[in-house]
Amino acid sequence: MILGKIPPPYYGPAVATKIILASNLQNDFNLIHVDTRLNTSMETMGQGGIGKVLKTVKIYVDFVIKLFNSNVDLVLVPIAQDTSALFKDSIFILLARLFRKKVLLHLRGSSLLVWYKSSNGFIQWFFKKIFSGSNGAIVLGNNLQYIFEPFIPSNKIFVVPNGVDIDVPKSQPQDKFTILCLSNLQRNKGIKEIIEAVNLLPNEIKENLQLNIVGSWRHEGFEEECRSAVESNDLPIKFFSSVSGNDKFQMYVNSDLFLFTPNAPEGHPWVIVEALAAGLPIISTDQGAIIESVIDGHNGFIVPSNSPSDIAKRVQEIVGDTELRLEMGKNSRKKYENEFTETRMVKKLALAIKRTIENG
Repeated sequence: MILGKIPPPYYGPAVATKIILASNLQNDFNLIHVDTRLNTSMETMGQGGIGKVLKTVKIYVDFVIKLFNSNVDLVLVPIAQDTSALFKDSIFILLARLFRKKVLLHLRGSSLLVWYKSSNGFIQWFFKKIFSGSNGAIVLGNNLQYIFEPFIPSNKIFVVPNGVDIDVPKSQPQDKFTILCLSNLQRNKGIKEIIEAVNLLPNEIKENLQLNIVGSWRHEGFEEECRSAVESNDLPIKFFSSVSGNDKFQMYVNSDLFLFTPNAPEGHPWVIVEALAAGLPIISTDQGAIIESVIDGHNGFIVPSNSPSDIAKRVQEIVGDTELRLEMGKNSRKKYENEFTETRMVKKLALAIKRTIENG
């Protein structure tokens, strides 16, 4: 049984669940899905209300009915990284244990241990019981295994990087050097720093450059702040609403460089995988498992968080060196083919599930 949100809205965990459910994993297992989605748009995320409370109760009831009526060997539970959401997740875990089902935790971020250590004594006691009583855990990168080491034996912590098969369309010629930033448009994704970096570029580069920022705004005030910075400095930046499917991948392949510079913990962002598949050099930051797919100096650059000057420096370097840009793009595509396809993800996920069922 796989718990998880599915799109819309389109963001990392929901996209991951959709890909897993449609993957070849169904050739090895009978998959039963419980949709835990409470929102259908980014605008309603974080909002409360009686409607969401009732919907949450309905999800728990649906979960119990499926547990009762199905011969489930294992429940795959994606877990959050904040107190209120984790309490909701813990109910699924406790119910699964009540029905004597094995539980495999699935973490899609990297800030869980930070949250745990900053919590009060009762919270730590409760969630140590929750985590330690689970049969295994999945993280998105090798350098994230440490997160579960205080709770779960190392042989029950599995690394399953994101992976997806992408039918990359042909690129369409652009008049200017085109940079793409595709993300949920919020402060911790480094959007403002990217805008400031463009402002730092020499005028002769800005005259022949186009930055496309694509995604959904989470806060109206932050949107106004970013748009004002672009307008007041007359920057070559355009904003686009969220896109998906072929339209999204067309934007990737029409670009020369991908920017994603978050200043807060990440897991292994899907946008990084997509940029690898499109064969783009990538400028990013050392958050979560990003440095396992963006190798500094090989297929892109890793810059410090909150550093527009470093972003600008690396953008200028790639813009000015066509040979470097093309070589980095080829290296990105090779890395995608070798490590981040759907086939490789499913193979590792299937192994984690089988081992947990057999030995958990």
